[in-house]
Amino acid sequence: MSFAELSSTEAALAAIRTTAVESGRTVTEPVGRPPHDVRVEITGSPRVAVTLYTGGDTAVTVETVEFRDLERDEVVPFLRSVYGGTAFVHAVTKWHQFLLPFTAAGYWLVVPLPGDRTYKELVPRMVLTPWLASRRRP
Repeated sequence: MSFAELSSTEAALAAIRTTAVESGRTVTEPVGRPPHDVRVEITGSPRVAVTLYTGGDTAVTVETVEFRDLERDEVVPFLRSVYGGTAFVHAVTKWHQFLLPFTAAGYWLVVPLPGDRTYKELVPRMVLTPWLASRRRP
């Protein structure tokens, strides 16, 4: 099944279910009905929730870290990166602390996608779950 174009909510839900099954996980029943906003959770570790918006944008929450404004076509590669082990956590550097003082005690969750596309979100130190801690890199 090709996931190149997930133009409808139904196609995106099918792609998410297929990716979850490939990773040995299941998807909860969706909250909401297409064509409206739909939210599903994927069982297992890490905890993942996917929200599909009617405008074509998607939000994915990994553990407690929310990635907003993903394009629908990037949801499957994003999930494969998380479940495939290429997503990682690294500490905020001194340079980031200088530029963004509010990041003094935290980490970045980095999710690389094929084609040199990368998503990165801040993870406060207090929210470092066991799964996130197991993905730390120096």
